[in-house]
Amino acid sequence: MRHGKISVWHSGNKVNILSGMQTQSLKERLCGLLVLEPLKPQQALWLTPCNSIHTVAMKYDLDLIYLDRHNTICKLVENVKPWRVSGCLKAKVTIELPAGSIKQFRVQYGDRCEWQD
Repeated sequence: MRHGKISVWHSGNKVNILSGMQTQSLKERLCGLLVLEPLKPQQALWLTPCNSIHTVAMKYDLDLIYLDRHNTICKLVENVKPWRVSGCLKAKVTIELPAGSIKQFRVQYGDRCEWQD
């Protein structure tokens, strides 16, 4: 698992910076948050390539940000409960965050996200 920062850009301005973890292998993507400590506020998991997730056996809700090939937000899903599936065919990246993060950080469709080591 790689550690870094996720910047969120709105209208060309950096509006948020999150502490990020990025998967490096198929095994890490498949296990995702199931094998990690629960996400803390302002922490996120960047899954790539990834256009769908499941919350089977999760113990807490998630917010999801889906990014297209330009790292532009193409779908937002809030408060995904355990034992659910979510996806976006257009997405190349999925970012998992603690539930409530999308509202807290005012993330919007069309914003751009960037991974930084």
